[in-house]
Amino acid sequence: MLRGLFMEYELPEIPEHYWVKKSMHRCKKCESVYDFFRGDETTVKLTESNGTEVKWMPVSGIGGYLYFMEELIPDYQVGQAISMIHAKLLDERLPALLETSRDGNPFEFGNYKSECPNCGSSDYVELSESILKNPELDWIKVKRSFY
Repeated sequence: MLRGLFMEYELPEIPEHYWVKKSMHRCKKCESVYDFFRGDETTVKLTESNGTEVKWMPVSGIGGYLYFMEELIPDYQVGQAISMIHAKLLDERLPALLETSRDGNPFEFGNYKSECPNCGSSDYVELSESILKNPELDWIKVKRSFY
């Protein structure tokens, strides 16, 4: 039975080169220093709804953000600007095709709010920012039956 669960999903096409932005923040409330990661033009960060698990999706390629935009949003065409309506429709339709978290929660796009892991405050000072090339990421898996 468990074997079927693992076989039901597969990884998207991972680009040869991709980047992630890493910022170091200091919380203004408790003074904790922590790292905050977010996507860029090649990666999209997904966060667990009502949880802390993080997954990543490539922007392009099979199983990437633009691939799903084209497949799931009928009036979207490649190269066209992504409107708020397009993004909202994708947010509604895509979770059914993605793996869930270890706790069974769906993943969602666009959670770029930095919160202190120590006290939960979102009031911080950015100390530095860097771009990581090809870091090891936990890529989101997609239902095999979709491809």
